[in-house]
Amino acid sequence: MQPKLSSSINVLIVLSFVIMTIGLSSAADLSQWASGATASSEYSTSGWSANQATGAPNTDKCGDINTAWAPRSSGSDPEWLKLSFTTPVLATGVRVHETYNAGSLSRVDLVDTSGQSHTVWTGTDSTSCPGWFEITFPKTEYPVNAVILHTKIAGWEEIDAVELIGDTDITTVPSSTSGTSAGTVTTTTTAVSPRQWASGATASSEYSASGWSANQATGAPNTDKCGDINTAWAPRSSGSDPEWLKLSFATPVQAVGVRVHETYNAGSIYQVDLVDTSGQSHTVWTGTDNTVCPGWFEITFPKTEYSVNGVILHTKIAGWEEVDAVELLGEGVGGSGASVPSSVRTITFESRTTPMGSTVQIPITLKGVPGNIGNMDLTLQYDPAVLAAKEVINGPLTQNTIFDSNIVAGNIKVSLASNQGFGGDGVIAYVKFNVIGAAGSSSPLKISKVSANNADDLQSVTISAKDGAFKVISAAEGSGDADGDGTYSAMDALAALQMAVGKMDKQSFMDMNKDGEITSLDARMILQLAVK
Repeated sequence: MQPKLSSSINVLIVLSFVIMTIGLSSAADLSQWASGATASSEYSTSGWSANQATGAPNTDKCGDINTAWAPRSSGSDPEWLKLSFTTPVLATGVRVHETYNAGSLSRVDLVDTSGQSHTVWTGTDSTSCPGWFEITFPKTEYPVNAVILHTKIAGWEEIDAVELIGDTDITTVPSSTSGTSAGTVTTTTTAVSPRQWASGATASSEYSASGWSANQATGAPNTDKCGDINTAWAPRSSGSDPEWLKLSFATPVQAVGVRVHETYNAGSIYQVDLVDTSGQSHTVWTGTDNTVCPGWFEITFPKTEYSVNGVILHTKIAGWEEVDAVELLGEGVGGSGASVPSSVRTITFESRTTPMGSTVQIPITLKGVPGNIGNMDLTLQYDPAVLAAKEVINGPLTQNTIFDSNIVAGNIKVSLASNQGFGGDGVIAYVKFNVIGAAGSSSPLKISKVSANNADDLQSVTISAKDGAFKVISAAEGSGDADGDGTYSAMDALAALQMAVGKMDKQSFMDMNKDGEITSLDARMILQLAVK
């Protein structure tokens, strides 16, 4: 792709959020994830370290998972976690993603750029797990670049991500300030993260099938500056013809807003449509996009009466417009009172992490799918330089189906059929891989196609696909985690026992006491960690 920035253009290195309601925009509002962290203690210097609380959320369920911070011990002594942020702001809010032993927060302090702390909240934290603890308060009169969370609970409290919200316009702030924020502090908690990034994408065109593809607009933001960067979607050509980018979302919601991260030739959006679960489009905005690059285009609107699982962005600009991430806001992903269907039909290629040289069985799971699916076809994709697929095994939900698969490097096709029908919540298949990539390498786990029909009337059944990811970790990071799900469980201990008696191939990272053998003692040590 040819460079599209001349050397005379300054690249904006401060990530600014453009909060845009219909007919209004502001470049000063910023919502940012922590860029650094320290703590009173941490369980280790890798998994469960303070650094695990930096960046966007990456722990999607409640559990003892090493992608979140945990203190060194499970006692009820007070602990603290200090998060630093790249851009000082006049703060208006803090959001904390709690993913294990939630409800641990007792106090929140803001730290100004002179290093002085200001307590803005003390109280009782009633967050459910996994959930978001949120406080809002009047805009501070001092610039804030750090947050200190004070915790106390029996057990390991775990925090996945922390977000600081505020105004970047600090030009009129006094050079020195003291005291705490005045006014009322509002506290809210939600049982599930209200942030929902796109899980799939198609476009009128894309620059390539890898870099600058439509798929680059899925997931959380990963393009942190303005520029022609291949981790964002770009159309095939730089002409000013209209283009469109359609994003799909795993969980239907009654929508109230859309946020778009534009990272090159911002200001290209002229129309936004919502797509309901029946496939019908609804235009909710047309107008002029005044987003500054890199920036956030945002619209809000009255809550829809229909359930939304798709967004279409219509763009037109001279040059390559680039979109990094799209967020759908609404009830059903957080909050209460949602009237979206209680059963959301999804199929997920689960994420996993195991060391190089290991063998891992990665499940494909169904959720909310009625038990009358008569047949299904899947196409799966992965990186053959990282994973070598060996076989596909049917899971508990599909034991009574006829089942077959075909593996070609990087692609797997799976087909299954049943007279009785299958469905429900659970595993339909496992894909067995040998891990051949080096530590630190990763592979997408993508469901590029899914089709299914009802067993009774052969009508098509819509099931949303949710992609996963695989990462090769070090043996130390994967120690004792046989299935690579980031948690210790009785199933991991059972795997150690099966290795001990020769029913499974031995994996060196399951040797917990490093004596060169895998025995019942290793299983016992894993069980101890499972109840940590």
